Amino acid sequence: MGHPDIHAQTNTTTQTVTALPDEEALHQELRGLKKVYEDAVNSGDLKTLAPMFGPQSTGIIALNQEFHTLPEMEKIYEDFMSMLGPDHVYRVSLNPERSLIFGDIAIARGTSDDYIKSKGHEFNFQSHWSAVLRRENGNWRMINLQATMDPFHNSVTDFIMTSIKRVYGGVGLAIGLLLGIALGYLIFGRGKKY
Repeated sequence: MGHPDIHAQTNTTTQTVTALPDEEALHQELRGLKKVYEDAVNSGDLKTLAPMFGPQSTGIIALNQEFHTLPEMEKIYEDFMSMLGPDHVYRVSLNPERSLIFGDIAIARGTSDDYIKSKGHEFNFQSHWSAVLRRENGNWRMINLQATMDPFHNSVTDFIMTSIKRVYGGVGLAIGLLLGIALGYLIFGRGKKY
């Protein structure tokens, strides 16, 4: 007895989204901000970000620090660099997704690959970021920037936790040895008196 062949037919439609005449040019402008940001952070000279700041700019970056002006952002950056100590290396590389553009407003988002070398240790981690920008007089100005990283699972916290375990493990070992020696002395160290 034969089994009837069952064929499923899927009806798919391909939807083509065409960019508005100027939309691709706007995406190119936004992609250009990636290099401006990376160059500023990687060189340590954030002044090149000044054209991106406007009166409504605000942001929160990875260490939960808020800024509204370029000088405030520079202060946060300087404090972070001083925490890393002398001869540190800090590099960032943005991985943006395609931005959403609504007239003169753009929503940009993506991840960043961060690298730190400090005090003989190297750290690689990834942050997530989003930015809302407004195009004014041919320039994109930041309305809001948000950058976050996983506070519990990253190479920096892994290093700290490993260091803490080593310190407390060493202290526990030392205390255990001292208690063992003291107990041994109490039990075996005193000679029996007859």
